[in-house]
Amino acid sequence: MRSFKYFLNRFLYLVIPTKQKNTLYAFYDLEVSPVSYDFLNFIVLAEQERTQKKLKYLHFVVVPGKTDGFRKDDQFYYDLETKWWRLKNIITSACWLIPSCHGVTICSSRQEAYALELSLSRMIFPQYYSVLHPNAHYRLARVFEESRKSFDLPGIQAPPGARNYVKDWIQIHGLEKKRIITINLREASYQEKRNSNLEEWGKFIKSVDLNVYAFVVLRDLEKAFVPLPNDFKNTYILEAALFNIEIRLALIEASFLNLGVNTGTMGLCWQSRSAAYLNFKMITEGYPTASTPEKFISIGLLPGSQFPFAKSFQRLIWEDDKVDVIQKEFQEFCSKNLHEANTTNYDEYGKK
Repeated sequence: MRSFKYFLNRFLYLVIPTKQKNTLYAFYDLEVSPVSYDFLNFIVLAEQERTQKKLKYLHFVVVPGKTDGFRKDDQFYYDLETKWWRLKNIITSACWLIPSCHGVTICSSRQEAYALELSLSRMIFPQYYSVLHPNAHYRLARVFEESRKSFDLPGIQAPPGARNYVKDWIQIHGLEKKRIITINLREASYQEKRNSNLEEWGKFIKSVDLNVYAFVVLRDLEKAFVPLPNDFKNTYILEAALFNIEIRLALIEASFLNLGVNTGTMGLCWQSRSAAYLNFKMITEGYPTASTPEKFISIGLLPGSQFPFAKSFQRLIWEDDKVDVIQKEFQEFCSKNLHEANTTNYDEYGKK
């Protein structure tokens, strides 16, 4: 039971004007939430809440979990050092992909988070959240729900500084007149059947006119320093994009098209409202928590359908990443000139 003091403090901070009256405090609690790219769903939902409440700023608060600072369920996928790395380089950095973000607090303890909740946070997201009674709000199904309520669901954006770095990289490599295609690879040591088929992607690269297109390969972090197969020899690598989420999103925005299989990093494409993508291999049997038909149905996405918030140039491909499938979908994308609908960010990079 919550104490009388708790409710008194909440009442006082609701009725007494404070400096934080124009700020929505979004609490991401690692006791019930993962250190994964699912966090992108959370920040988009928080931004949607901010706009609905007509508040000016977002302030993200990351609350440590009770198992070495994280959710107990995450130990199956990551060791402790990897979880800390992901907290610093994915969770913390992703906050700044929402332009209204003006602060990020990484709490050192749940007690610190509770003090922040009571002393500063007049408006809190998720609704009914408390450090004492945490609730998760990061699942893709919730984004579906919000997108069906609003035709103008907010999305993530690369900050101007990251865009400038990518624009410089494009110019230095003489790619201004080419159509950049990113290939986002999954090469993880867990749930390996979900990984990208490198042989098939290599065949696809060799089938495309490199006088027109330029491929940038974004490797899985587990393989960041491992040489690519010979079939990838005519591709480019932007190493900074593997380790910096802002630069990665800026590259995604600058690209004519982004390709990949169902993996966490493709969430940057999913939650962008301007990046063109084709996402292959949505289903892989044997992983009920990630990519089976039953899993998608449970979150409100029928196999063969599209995200309700996706644009015409953003498509899920419910077939494996075989070269004939990739070629077919790529040719259809180009023939329909779907990229013509994607002008907002593409123009800013001088690529149109």
